[in-house]
Amino acid sequence: MVTLRSTRNCPNTPRVALALEEMGTPYRVELAEDGSFTRDHGVPGPSLHDGAFTLVEPNAILRHVARAYGAGTLWPEDLAEQAEVDRWLDFQAIRISRAIGGGADELAVLLGALDRHLARQPWMLARGFTVADCGYVPMVQKRARLALDPYPSVVAYLDRLAARPAWARARVASPT
Repeated sequence: MVTLRSTRNCPNTPRVALALEEMGTPYRVELAEDGSFTRDHGVPGPSLHDGAFTLVEPNAILRHVARAYGAGTLWPEDLAEQAEVDRWLDFQAIRISRAIGGGADELAVLLGALDRHLARQPWMLARGFTVADCGYVPMVQKRARLALDPYPSVVAYLDRLAARPAWARARVASPT
């Protein structure tokens, strides 16, 4: 069984829990002391323990669990679609996350691009929901602090993401 280690209120744990819930992968959550991930791994949590294998970094964890447990579902078989998953995970983690903490102008440009993309399709990939969408959980969590009115497709996307039954289960499973 997979073990997801997390500190209380870790903002990254719910995105991993969502992927595991979407795939129906059995897992357990283990609470770690605050600061333990930074001390042990040099980065904040969570960590995933899959047998003898331990992995940190939320997007690396997402990719691992999707490849290991969600091939053909959350992880597409097509190489071009896999590259698109990587693109949209990185777009959120590198571009949007940094812009949320930084300048409003940069965030507006990024949200505009995201809004145009989501106006054409309901999920990050045209094929449907994938692990790339799990990467956008931080936006669901921070949406009250984001000025999203000019981006109706982003708002609709976050609504769809938040309405998934697996999201409700992931929120309950994540330590608070």
